Amino acid sequence: MRYTRLDIQKKYYGKTAKLIIQFFVVLPLLALLIGNLLTRFIIIPQIERSLAGNDKSTVSAYKIEKTNSLYYLQAGVFSNKENANFLVNGLKERGFAAALVQDQEKYRIVVGYSDDANELNKRKEELKAAGYNGLINEVNLKLLDKDGKEELKFIKEYLTAVSGIIKAQAEYASDSSQIKDIKSDDALLMLKKKYEKVMDLNIKNDIKSNLDSFNNSFMERMTKFDSSMNSNNRECANQIISEEIIMLYNFFKDFTQQYLL
Repeated sequence: MRYTRLDIQKKYYGKTAKLIIQFFVVLPLLALLIGNLLTRFIIIPQIERSLAGNDKSTVSAYKIEKTNSLYYLQAGVFSNKENANFLVNGLKERGFAAALVQDQEKYRIVVGYSDDANELNKRKEELKAAGYNGLINEVNLKLLDKDGKEELKFIKEYLTAVSGIIKAQAEYASDSSQIKDIKSDDALLMLKKKYEKVMDLNIKNDIKSNLDSFNNSFMERMTKFDSSMNSNNRECANQIISEEIIMLYNFFKDFTQQYLL
């Protein structure tokens, strides 16, 4: 088949026009499509994973697990603060993470806390080997299973949440690289809801008053714990956890005496 010059020119310009359209229209649209797919399925997921990874390395979250018992190891109780500080300094010199907690008119020396009694028994033996005496005290939430009363069920749920947060704080203070599941704001909200359920119960006003005081103090210390870990102040974090567990022990002891005995 023979082509005239006009036919050849039309064919040439037709191909050129197609190339121009492909370059200025099709290629940009294709680039937008590819860019959108890359953003949705690669870039954004990577950013989210990065942010999630950063969140796991901060103090603003807890991996909360249920626990029915918490224990703390006490190295002494004093009415004189100077004597208490003398013991604390001596314990620290020997490598024990000791914290002085004021409990009304007494000063308690806490050198450990855990939901594992065996772990604290080992530390108690270490204390003994260093020339110190130790006493393990327990918050046993199983006592609240008595009689299967509904009000005890809600109170146990609240105190179980408190115990779980203390346990998570202790684990986090000892290893800040661990994975956290619940942000501290969510933990506070969870605790608030459980607290409100208890306050709606038909129980004695003095119990409600004690619970209200305990809850406010505990939430305040949760915030202080976050600040301490943000500034990498492990000693302050240990002090706060020690205060929390003494608070919990005292509240639980008073509650069981008023309500169960």
